[in-house]
Amino acid sequence: MSRELSQKHIILPYLLLFLISVYPTNAHDHHGNEEADTEGELDALLLLHISVQFLAWCIIFPIGLVFGFTRARWHVPLQSLGFLLTTAGYILGHKHVGWTFPVSLHAEFASFIMLPICVQSVLGVYLKLHVHEGTTFRHWVVFLHRIVGLSYLAIGWTQVILGFLVLGGICPLGKTSTVEGVIKCAEPVINLANRWRSD
Repeated sequence: MSRELSQKHIILPYLLLFLISVYPTNAHDHHGNEEADTEGELDALLLLHISVQFLAWCIIFPIGLVFGFTRARWHVPLQSLGFLLTTAGYILGHKHVGWTFPVSLHAEFASFIMLPICVQSVLGVYLKLHVHEGTTFRHWVVFLHRIVGLSYLAIGWTQVILGFLVLGGICPLGKTSTVEGVIKCAEPVINLANRWRSD
């Protein structure tokens, strides 16, 4: 009886978080301008968006991933915190005022990110319930949970790099970008990596 009760208590917060995360967030009225408007200082909401997303994707999720592979008890709390921070950061990214940015891959990729994070949360809740133990179906769910979890490293760092490129005005990489434009935008990152490697 107590195991069933505790399983229900585990599901409710995840269900609530899932419903909040898929709630459509409309872009603000200055979203998708052709030109950036970077007059003045960054507003607090944008700084909070940057800080929260960096903390979630570059620190919390990778540490939680390691805890998941070692089956540490801190895996679920850390990944849940990362999910909460990502959801809050996603909303903050659409609610900021002040600076405006052109359409970019960073903005487009942000909507895509919510899909793997919701899939991963659903898979994690299923695994946490310990149902279908020893079945082939459960083994496939474990495998998929690992693959999606490992993809977080690539997804998070890609989004962070795209965000800093947009913030710095280096290269927004919009829908009309060409291969030459992508290569041009990658040059600063490649040069930095080559300099770092040669040191």
